[in-house]
Amino acid sequence: MGHTDSAAHSAASGVMGSAKNAASKAQGAIKK
Repeated sequence: MGHTDSAAHSAASGVMGSAKNAASKAQGAIKK
């Protein structure tokens, strides 16, 4: 059970990272 929970958390973490990365790229484009 703990292993699955860890995998789900890892996947969610990756999604959040991608969203933050895209957001910061968008902000950089807007500033230019």
